[in-house]
Amino acid sequence: MIRTTQKVSTFIGNTGPTGSTGSTGAKGDTGDTGATGGSTGGLDYIFETDTDDADKGTGKVWLNNGTRSSATILYIDDNDVDSTDVSAYIATWDDSSTTSMRGYVKIYQRADNSIFSIFNISGASTDATAYHKIAVSHIVSVGTIADEDPIDVFFSRTGDAGSGLVAVVSDTTPQLGGQLDVNGQALGDGTLELLKFSEAGSAVNEFTIANAASGSGPNLSSTGGDANVDINITPKGTGDVVLAGDTAKVGDSGAAATLSSNGAGTLTVTTGGTTDLILNTNSGTSSSSITITDAANGAITLACNGTGIVDLQSSMNPSLTSTGKALVLGF
Repeated sequence: MIRTTQKVSTFIGNTGPTGSTGSTGAKGDTGDTGATGGSTGGLDYIFETDTDDADKGTGKVWLNNGTRSSATILYIDDNDVDSTDVSAYIATWDDSSTTSMRGYVKIYQRADNSIFSIFNISGASTDATAYHKIAVSHIVSVGTIADEDPIDVFFSRTGDAGSGLVAVVSDTTPQLGGQLDVNGQALGDGTLELLKFSEAGSAVNEFTIANAASGSGPNLSSTGGDANVDINITPKGTGDVVLAGDTAKVGDSGAAATLSSNGAGTLTVTTGGTTDLILNTNSGTSSSSITITDAANGAITLACNGTGIVDLQSSMNPSLTSTGKALVLGF
């Protein structure tokens, strides 16, 4: 048997051109939903739609009205959703001395920050059991925050009131630390004047107004550097000084009083209408009287009390008596 051996040579050629791209494979299955995103920077809470004043549990925020724009109290649990106690922080939300606008609370829906509410902190907060009650006034709300919606709660504080006079209309107990310089202005409602002031450059005397307890009237008195100080009441033009009470009293309780004209002018005592003028003492009790009757040809009546007489001084017989219908003049 004859075997023949044949030698075979192998040659590697150049790489051929790249083939065309194959068709796209089928779309894979959708992956599982990821976890809810974290907070946008505020406190993590859950919104509660109940409105009663009672603790709703850890991490809850709720209002005292189902309509957010009508809410006047915001309730917030002392612990956020992670059970972190943030009550010490919440307790500072009413610390600003700008009492009518102490800060702002902003509530954003976690899933959609275009849904939110903003409230002004308008009063002091109350530390209740496990939650705080914040006095608020509504500013703006957009969209609906539903029950159990995750929310982010933000707080921004209003700066303290400065040392100057600010927002006096909102201060229910304003106090002055010194004299109020009215700078030549009047007190009033901004349009109508109620009280005007003028100053003398060398003034040492002034008015003092004092209130009084039950049973006594308030007091307007003149005070100042002088020992004796008048009170001057000056009407405008021909205006009158009108004392509207039924009785006007002159003098203090322990000294005699004198009614006189201010200067050399004539003092006239008269009535303001068609009524008689009566002069007596002791408020008319056990007193003789003089009555000037208001009428044409009206009489002047001298009425003695008891056995009193009309005494005409410097006459020969200084007495005037009546016997029946006769009038006796003694001289």
